[in-house]
Amino acid sequence: MVDWVSVLPLETLRQQGRALVRVGGREVALFWVEGIIHALEDACPHAGASLAFSTLEGHWVRCQAHGLRFDVRTGQMAGGKGLCARRFDVRERAGLVEVAFRLG
Repeated sequence: MVDWVSVLPLETLRQQGRALVRVGGREVALFWVEGIIHALEDACPHAGASLAFSTLEGHWVRCQAHGLRFDVRTGQMAGGKGLCARRFDVRERAGLVEVAFRLG
């Protein structure tokens, strides 16, 4: 079952371009790229470093620890089928950003 959790106003994300929120005990990095909201777990799957405030290059976020790049749209690592950052479904509803959290 999926529970949609409201995490912040959409306007805040639009203005900041990114945000770090907590959903169901997990840190989630939100990105506003080309008018679309994206959500990844805020931990590089390689070394666990935060992705929320790492360098954002278009739709790629570059991990601060070792420079690996992940596509914020899919979570896939650049250059192949290596590591994948966990992606969360996300939507806008009534001016709020909501993140899907799977219960159970």
